[in-house]
Amino acid sequence: MIYSTLNMKTLRVGFIGTGKKKARGDLAGFAMAYAHAAAYQALPGMELAACADIVKENAEAFAQETGTRAIYTDYRAMLKKEKLHVVSICTWPHLHAPMVIAAAQAGVKAIHCEKPMAYTWGEAVKMSQVAKRCGVKLTFNHQRRFGAPFRKLRNLAWSGKLGNLKRMEGYCPNLYDWGTHWVDMLNMFNRETPGEWVIGQLHCRSGRRWFGAPCEDQGVYHIKYRNGVQG
Repeated sequence: MIYSTLNMKTLRVGFIGTGKKKARGDLAGFAMAYAHAAAYQALPGMELAACADIVKENAEAFAQETGTRAIYTDYRAMLKKEKLHVVSICTWPHLHAPMVIAAAQAGVKAIHCEKPMAYTWGEAVKMSQVAKRCGVKLTFNHQRRFGAPFRKLRNLAWSGKLGNLKRMEGYCPNLYDWGTHWVDMLNMFNRETPGEWVIGQLHCRSGRRWFGAPCEDQGVYHIKYRNGVQG
């Protein structure tokens, strides 16, 4: 879709927020830009043109490992100078909205942003509105729907071999970060059917935070889809 929209052979890719590469188990600090870069490198016609990080040494290390051509400490300067076609945003959620909006207004036509989408509903809505107005393809990194086990279960569910889908259940340690993956998975299993209503209850007593955002200790959430399926 990106290729047909841009009608060109080589797409210039930029990264905002390279981070410092850490062990995968460090969920609050793992630099997702490295995983994004590996995905782009696996595709034809992608040029890793530039990266930006507020820590210059992080950008330099990323560029050296991935072969990215230019480094910046100011992402706005990168957007202004590099004329990028695709941008990956790999920062914490409170930075997503201004970065997505800046990239869209700079003429970038495809933005792939890490999840969670934003801290607030208002920020999420504004990101979507600006992307639509600027003709930008805005996506978020819910990559699990492409995993082999999930695709196999999807195909089984869609084939009818398991009977008619009535109810889906999932569990995760928190809704804000991990839960976005499972909401996306339920949508996929139910053929992207829109929700009719959602009800939920959560309890926050420990004051814990995830990527800087308040995070519940326990919660239960119930979705009713328009086709009658419940999650």
